[in-house]
Amino acid sequence: MAAAGWVLLGICIGVGGTFLIARNNEKHFNKALNADKDLKRRLKAAMKAARSS
Repeated sequence: MAAAGWVLLGICIGVGGTFLIARNNEKHFNKALNADKDLKRRLKAAMKAARSS
């Protein structure tokens, strides 16, 4: 039972870490692609799709 708890905790930390990295990258991309609205919109759609899957 305790082992399952540790595995679940590890998964939660992994998902949380990935989410934070994705947020930071999104901010960086937003600065880089400020002029290109279409590319920014496509990037947001891709990020949303990656998060939901």
